[in-house]
Amino acid sequence: PLNKVLDHMRLTLLHVASRDGQADVVKMLLDMFREDPAFLHAVDTDHMTAIDYAVKERHDAIAEVLMERGAGLQGTWLKERLVEAVTAGAVSELQRLMWFAKDIAVAVHSTDRDGRSLVLLALQHKSERRSELIEMLLGFGADLTEVDFYGNDAVSGAVALGDPKIDAIFNREKSGGIASRESSGLASPKKGSS
Repeated sequence: PLNKVLDHMRLTLLHVASRDGQADVVKMLLDMFREDPAFLHAVDTDHMTAIDYAVKERHDAIAEVLMERGAGLQGTWLKERLVEAVTAGAVSELQRLMWFAKDIAVAVHSTDRDGRSLVLLALQHKSERRSELIEMLLGFGADLTEVDFYGNDAVSGAVALGDPKIDAIFNREKSGGIASRESSGLASPKKGSS
């Protein structure tokens, strides 16, 4: 059956259609194999799923369809992209990745290879985007007390930074409750890209 077809990299037909932006094929495959959750969540040799490929190639409309069927970004690929987005100060990409995350509460606690939290990485950003990144991460429920492999946390980092704007954000942060996609201001990426 078509849901068992794999290439040498263990890519399914759903992986290929998602990667290549074939929205009609993705929908057809999802309808054909609605009763086979393993097909939707299959991973290739690079540990990527169909939604990983759709998001990577910026086929957001396809990623939306996959998400409606129960897929979502998770694991190493998401963690690495979140770290890249925060390090680059890419606020819109951070928001986009969080939208497609399977579990925002898990994604917001991603760390880099040194165990630095996304908030700690955002503190190191040298632009005005630093405060926007931090506010967004806190809105998703980031924990200011997560400690990296060297004993550093975001609170200590903020104190050392001495930035009044960051101090005000940290002082305003009280409970750190996890926000939903809607209440955190998270909106679906434009569906213009297929």
